[in-house]
Amino acid sequence: MSRKLNKEEKIAFIESLDDLSREEKDRLLYELAQVDDLSEIIDYIDNLYRRTLKRIAGRLESFERVSKNRSDSLPFYLLSLTKADQLKTKQEIAGFVKKHPDLTEWSRSIKVKTNADALFAGVEMDIAEMTGKINKRIETHLKQTYQETYLNRAYNYHKQTKREPNFKPERLEEEYLQKAINENFKGKRFSERVWGSNMDELVSRVESLVTNDLNRGYPIDQSSKLLAIEFDRARNRAVTVLQTETNGIQAQATLDEYQDDNIKKYRYLATLEVHTCPICGELDGKVFLVKDAEKGVNYPTMHPHCRCTTVPALEKGGKRYARDIETGKGYEVESSQTFKDWRKQQLDKYGQTAIKDKLQAERLEKDRVRRTKEQFIAYRQLLGPQNMPKTFAGFYDLKYNGGEEYERLKDKVFIYQKIQTGEWGKKINPDKQSPHMESTHKAGKSYIYDSVDVQELFNKHHGTGRIELDRHGRRTNKEIIELGYPIGINGSDGSEVTSIKIHHSEKRTHIVPKKGDQ
Repeated sequence: MSRKLNKEEKIAFIESLDDLSREEKDRLLYELAQVDDLSEIIDYIDNLYRRTLKRIAGRLESFERVSKNRSDSLPFYLLSLTKADQLKTKQEIAGFVKKHPDLTEWSRSIKVKTNADALFAGVEMDIAEMTGKINKRIETHLKQTYQETYLNRAYNYHKQTKREPNFKPERLEEEYLQKAINENFKGKRFSERVWGSNMDELVSRVESLVTNDLNRGYPIDQSSKLLAIEFDRARNRAVTVLQTETNGIQAQATLDEYQDDNIKKYRYLATLEVHTCPICGELDGKVFLVKDAEKGVNYPTMHPHCRCTTVPALEKGGKRYARDIETGKGYEVESSQTFKDWRKQQLDKYGQTAIKDKLQAERLEKDRVRRTKEQFIAYRQLLGPQNMPKTFAGFYDLKYNGGEEYERLKDKVFIYQKIQTGEWGKKINPDKQSPHMESTHKAGKSYIYDSVDVQELFNKHHGTGRIELDRHGRRTNKEIIELGYPIGINGSDGSEVTSIKIHHSEKRTHIVPKKGDQ
């Protein structure tokens, strides 16, 4: 697999394209800068979510260890905190609020009476700190994006009209930038959109999952695999906010520049490719008065993930980019071509259901990736990272191209799940094992050497073999493992055997020697 180009390599590649004009290269370099900025912030968000999930999982594991070592009549989570623990928790909250004074009001609503209260207070602080950092990073990014877009639009206006732009420096000052990013979007301010969609919902889901496990008496450290799924969903919401807010602030900077340069009209430009929604497609190419511009009605952004833009409705001419449905490759068309024109051309070329088929295929693939990612997280939590492909990409390839290797992984998951739920035990039953040992076997029967520690054999090898199937192709409780060294004697011919079969059971688990691995 070829690696991705880094930023410097991308710039060098664009500069090397002799068939592009300087203006076209500058446009590509500007678009590249926006993409790289977003990519860096998404990486930052991903890293914060991973670290916070790990920290919360650590809290759950610590809580579980302490609760297991108690013998109180009431469940540990319902017990009142000791005075020392209560003071410690309150000091932790006070220290947190000192670092984050904007959360003073939140801290007043926190009650720390029981062990569960202390646990949830820690979880909320972890999520609040993560969300606050993301908030700050996105806010800085949006201010910079406004400045860059405003300057870029003013520069392009000057190049296109040869007129001096009516540049307003106050647009780039902190007071106005703060006002710009706090413009209402569906009734919510910037901080509320980021904070509300992630912190409140994520805290609620985490506490709900953990509380359910506590009430049912399940080990709460097992909640981690479900928490990982919730964190992944919250991460996706944060990225959606980032992308939508970036497009929104670019649109606001553009509109401000139109007004400053007394541009009377603008032309709406939808993206000429398969994902463009019908609303934006209908607006494509239409001209509106700048004074009548209204976000969500005739001016971007129209909806989350909206990628539409506008240009001054000056003289027609020039080029715009489109994307081929089948190949996905970009190409230039006349700026006068609308979304309707592009759509008709593509349907005439590939058939009337081409767009519908493409979107359906992408939806199915997206759903498959989502389900596979949830499976990857669940398997990783169950088996541990050492028993899994290191990356999601590796797991995805294994699942859909791994064949026999993937079947063995599913066998391992099957065994671990049975043991985790208590349906199968991890202790060898001496009475069931005795007939299969050297000193206690019956004549003519296969046996395992007395020198072998059967319990140690189980501990080391269970979950590494192949589950035997019944005649209907369903997994049974028998696991066949090839060891590669002599383990005992085959009763039918007296030859040494190098394989074993574990008979899994809740209380009757035992191991028998087996000739070959079939």
